[in-house]
Amino acid sequence: MLLHRYTNISHLVLNAGTATYSHFDYLLYQYDLMRYPTLTVTHPRANIQKTGVLSKDNLGYAWQCNVFGHYCVYRSLQPLLAAYARSSGRPARVIWMSSMDAMPSFDPADDWQLTKTQHSYEGAKFQAESIAAELEHLGIQAREGNLQSPSPPDFVSTDGEVHHLISSPGVVPTNMMTLLGIKLPGYRAGTTAVFWLTRLLGCKHVHMSVYNAAVATVHLALVPLESIPTTHTARDILPTHTKYPPWHLYHNLQTDAVQSLRFGSRSDRWGNEYPGITAVPVWWEDGTRTSAGSCCTSSNVCL
Repeated sequence: MLLHRYTNISHLVLNAGTATYSHFDYLLYQYDLMRYPTLTVTHPRANIQKTGVLSKDNLGYAWQCNVFGHYCVYRSLQPLLAAYARSSGRPARVIWMSSMDAMPSFDPADDWQLTKTQHSYEGAKFQAESIAAELEHLGIQAREGNLQSPSPPDFVSTDGEVHHLISSPGVVPTNMMTLLGIKLPGYRAGTTAVFWLTRLLGCKHVHMSVYNAAVATVHLALVPLESIPTTHTARDILPTHTKYPPWHLYHNLQTDAVQSLRFGSRSDRWGNEYPGITAVPVWWEDGTRTSAGSCCTSSNVCL
């Protein structure tokens, strides 16, 4: 439909997302909140998820909603994005909405649809980040003539037509909270109070409105591409600059290897929003680099 309605598209924001929550662990959340208040809000482990949930298409539900669907939309609209670049002389932008919870809590070789892991949401966001980073990286290699293959795959922008960026809204109350099935009376008011308190304590990732949470994405959509930092131009932004709770895989991860930059919405103690940057580390497992972006080169995934 869009291919017939529009001649070109300048920006594509892949924002849809969901999770297969089972329940909310009240006691665990209170325990973590007392010990690590700001880190518990940004990286909660009390949001318990189901395993083995499939969609009507018999695909991993969280994977289809958060990863595969986004990739299909990009591939479907890639001609319109390229048409904008050719007609305007400026690259189109694809902004992949990720999450602060993104982490490689899965084995993509054995469970790339995320049906066996108890962290399908975090895994899906990690896959989306990795795909965006790999598409951008392959595009740069193609433009510089450094691709190993003689001809670039058709999903790669070879002439600088499309740039892929990663954004995160931070922590904000939305209707997604209802998926947890919390029955506790007044839990929304309690959640708001916790968010206010942790923001006053210095947590810069908490927002009270989706308007504030959109600042990073709007920033990426509007500013000149030349002013957006990359892993090559912002080498002073390192993964070690970000704190993680003890239960997070990145806790005490000592590495300067950066996979991508995630642009996140932030707020000061009084709710004034601004964009910030987090360096996403390269994850190594058993001496092998783990990157969900490699699925871009798999005939099982690409369209």
